[in-house]
Amino acid sequence: MIARWKDFCIDAVDVHAALRFWSVALGLEGQESGNGAVLRGDTPEQTVWINRVAEPRRAKNRLHVDVSTPSVQRLIDAGATVADADTFAWTILRDPDGGELCAFAPPDADEC
Repeated sequence: MIARWKDFCIDAVDVHAALRFWSVALGLEGQESGNGAVLRGDTPEQTVWINRVAEPRRAKNRLHVDVSTPSVQRLIDAGATVADADTFAWTILRDPDGGELCAFAPPDADEC
């Protein structure tokens, strides 16, 4: 093995909005901490760091999160916006900071 998973980090200009969104989206407890925030689950592998950055996202993500969800609408209600709901069998969303994520919902789930 050359490397192994250590941390999952999300950069955000608005840490508070990112914390609110990702806490709901991932079902993790979170709190602001120093120059960012941290979300924690039952195991260390479920830790997500949100790092405050000064600059907004300027280009397409080269890495993004795919989430399984019972409801795309719940992610929208939590602060996501729809980037593309028609091209694929999943919905491409943007988090409150503009970062892309793909939401996979069951075929009989709500439409956005």
